[in-house]
Amino acid sequence: MNTIVSIDVSSAERLEVVRSADRLAAIEADWMHLWHRTDGLIFQSHAWISAWWSTVADRDQRALRIGLVWNGDRLVAVVPLTIGKRKGLRFLEWAASSYTDYGDILVAPECSLSALQDVWAQICDAGGFDIAFLNHLLPGAAVRKIFTPDTSGGIRLRPNHREEVSYRVAGQWESGAAWFAEQSKKTRQNYRRGVKTLEEAGGIKFRLLAPDEPLQPVLDRLSALKRRWLAERKRESQLFEEGAPVLAALVEALARAGVLHIFVLECDGAMVAV
Repeated sequence: MNTIVSIDVSSAERLEVVRSADRLAAIEADWMHLWHRTDGLIFQSHAWISAWWSTVADRDQRALRIGLVWNGDRLVAVVPLTIGKRKGLRFLEWAASSYTDYGDILVAPECSLSALQDVWAQICDAGGFDIAFLNHLLPGAAVRKIFTPDTSGGIRLRPNHREEVSYRVAGQWESGAAWFAEQSKKTRQNYRRGVKTLEEAGGIKFRLLAPDEPLQPVLDRLSALKRRWLAERKRESQLFEEGAPVLAALVEALARAGVLHIFVLECDGAMVAV
């Protein structure tokens, strides 16, 4: 059951916590409008989170806890959370956290800080979890404003600093060549050495998949390569299990958002990397 609470009649702000798939589907247009307006990352888009929720294998072990702030009939904030079970504990975490590089909230400039803090407090007060674990935050993540020392409600999270590898490429380069030219001499040498090694096995071609090329064979090849890599390291991932629908659903979300770019590396016409 979804919970809606009015918090300030004068400002017309009200809170809602989405708990059902039907309600998640119903707010798609409002959510996507806010996502575009706030220039959010794909991981906070409705398309990404709904694609994950509709295909995740253990949905019976999870529960939606998506906090919303409305100003009149306009959605001004989304706090996309779920509760999942691992090792006997219930975690309050980002929705689609396993497939999210950077977690955050969406918040419009006109949304009050008190409303954000109140929706966080409402989610916390409802309980149903043992640990709140919100990771993968960028330094400028909007969610950090909820967890300031003077936060009045909800659980106060303790910072957990650790180093993680990030493959995000951000900058003002006009081309790949311009980016490459700014890398260290050692990086450039290692790249050229790697290309030479690959060329010893056959003709090498690195290209962007054309828009009219079928996606499924590429995704099948990607999954097969990844399963081999995981098996060698005795690891598992639901994302790449044979026949699992989640990868295709997330790729479709990228395509719908207009941000899908698939690059392939071919050796004598055979796809060796995606």
